[in-house]
Amino acid sequence: MAVRVIIDFYQLKLPDGFDQTFEVLSQKVSTLVGRNRNCPVHGAVIRLHKTFFDKRLVEGDLIRLRMDSLPVKGDLDGKLEEIDFGDEEGIAEQTAFLIDPASNIVLLQRNRTGVSASTFLHYFEQKGKVPDSMELLPVIKSEAMRRLAKFQEIRKLQIVLAKPTGSAKLAHADMASLGGFLDAMESLQAPRAEFEFSVGRIKSDGLLLKSAKESSRFDWCKTGEYSPSDHPLTSSSKDW
Repeated sequence: MAVRVIIDFYQLKLPDGFDQTFEVLSQKVSTLVGRNRNCPVHGAVIRLHKTFFDKRLVEGDLIRLRMDSLPVKGDLDGKLEEIDFGDEEGIAEQTAFLIDPASNIVLLQRNRTGVSASTFLHYFEQKGKVPDSMELLPVIKSEAMRRLAKFQEIRKLQIVLAKPTGSAKLAHADMASLGGFLDAMESLQAPRAEFEFSVGRIKSDGLLLKSAKESSRFDWCKTGEYSPSDHPLTSSSKDW
């Protein structure tokens, strides 16, 4: 059976003045043994499971161990019963990552019940004793924006935003398209927000095309080979 894996691309920004590469940082964390690798986060335990180092890349996976709200098992006849876990056992969700330390490009497996991008950062900050916050800036392919420009009809627009912090400053043009969303987040003190706009099953020409495209086009980085992206934003259209 085919398994679908979604990979998100980021550029890792290390704190100013931090003199270690991520390769050195991850090697330091990988030397921790036993429960010293564990990091409690939101009721779960995050743990570096395995790491592999070659001449160019760092490969590994993190475990999110969940020990409460555990699922039950069932059969085709509708019988349900609890899974027999030990006192210190739970559901282990794996999240793989691959990093090129030379460019600080991070490939992170997207796993809804695994380790999120923010938790990935938090883990290495805590276990690697990083003195300040690191950042993961989403990377976009120019092809994605070219496909967006060709849309003739957009029936649903989904936007997921994380509140900009640190060096993630929005330009004036970006504020024009995202200012309303950010104002709502600020008023509710929400570090993350999801918005969905849809015409539903109503027969129409879709959302106002120009406004939908403008809401999808924001650029937090004007320099460098990589620029932050529409990764936290997805659009669905008949032309996709």
